[in-house]
Order: sequence, then structure tokens, then C-alpha cells
Amino acid sequence: ALREEEKPVDGTVITAGYQSGGRGQEGNSWESEKGRNLLFTIILYPHFLRPDRQFRISMAISAGIKSFLDRQTGDISIKWPNDIYAGNDKIAGILIENAIAGEKMVYSVIGIGLNVNQVSFSSALPNPVSLKLLTGKDYDNGLLLGSLLREIDRQYALLRSGKAGVIEAYYHSSMYRRGRSHLFRSQGREFSGVIEGVDNSGRLVVAEDGGRSLKAYMFREIEYL
Repeated sequence: ALREEEKPVDGTVITAGYQSGGRGQEGNSWESEKGRNLLFTIILYPHFLRPDRQFRISMAISAGIKSFLDRQTGDISIKWPNDIYAGNDKIAGILIENAIAGEKMVYSVIGIGLNVNQVSFSSALPNPVSLKLLTGKDYDNGLLLGSLLREIDRQYALLRSGKAGVIEAYYHSSMYRRGRSHLFRSQGREFSGVIEGVDNSGRLVVAEDGGRSLKAYMFREIEYL
């Protein structure tokens, strides 16, 4: 929790050069060799946002990263809820912790990891990739961070100015495997479904039975196979 007397200003960015055993969604680990990747935290105070629309923060951050990476390489998509993919491999991850008081969003702490120059990863990680592996180029992390933050700020400014619809449309059009049949598992049941999008609560909406049945899943209620 952020103590009132220690609260950093809105938009504060905290960077780290090295991380091992980093925590991700569902306890997934994040590995980063020293100085090779971008690891940073953004602190925001989205008081303008209703708590039942808090997933829009994830949408805006994801949209910013996706838009930035589109200028670096191809086939970038957003894998619900908080991963960024290049093809079928994970290039970035996001972890968002929101604090809510009553009907007010108090703050959001957003951790972002982007694989940049690392080319060797632990075999325990299922499908990592980096910009260097994709393009063969070496990158200046400082320059990349500045460009990435500008794109994230642009998306967040849209959200702050009441243009959430623009972000939502971009997020949906950028979703990993949206509109294509995919195998899922939920509560021990495996089934084929098509991702339709995300609802206002941030639940993944999947069409089953040839589109005759729509069901929304919270995080941890469904997994990709």
C-alpha cells in the first residue's frame, strides 16, 4: 500500500535493472538478465475512473505497449488479460494492482516487463521472446523506455479525457486469436471456442457451440490450451 505521506506524484516511473523470481499473473515468474530488458513500475491515481471499469487501465497500458511495439516489429497482439505477444511468444507482461475505497479508484501500481536484448531464457519459461531475437538488433534501453512511456501516456490521456471507447476498440481489434477457434479449459472441461472480446468488467467473452452460446470468464476461470 502507498502511505499518504510517501505518495509519489501521478505518473511516477520507477525502473529496475535486474529481476529474478519476479511475480506475474497466477504466480508466473519473470526472468530478466541484468541490464538487458525494460523493467519498470508506473504509479497512477485514476480518480476519474469508476472501480467497476478498472480493467480500462489494463486496456490503456496494453494498447500503449502494443502501439509502441508495432513500430519495432510485426505480429504484435494483446493476450488477455495482461500479456503482449509477438506471434505466439510472450514479449511483455503487465501486473496491475489497484486500490479502491468505496466508489473511488485510489491508485494503480503498474509493473511492466519487456524483453529487449536478452537472447537466452530459462527452460522453465514456456514461450519467451525478445526484440533482439525478433529483429537481430541491439537496443538502447533508455531510448526505448522514453518512447514506450510516451505511447503509454498517450493512451492513458485518451482514457483520462473520456475517450475510453477509442481504447476499447483498439484493444479488441488487437486481441490474440480473437475471432479464431481455439482450445480452452474451464473447471476441468476442455472445449473449442472463439474469443469475442472483453466485457465491461474485464471478463473474457467466448463463443461456444458455433456461436450459439456466449459465456464470460473471469481471470483464472479459463485457460488457453
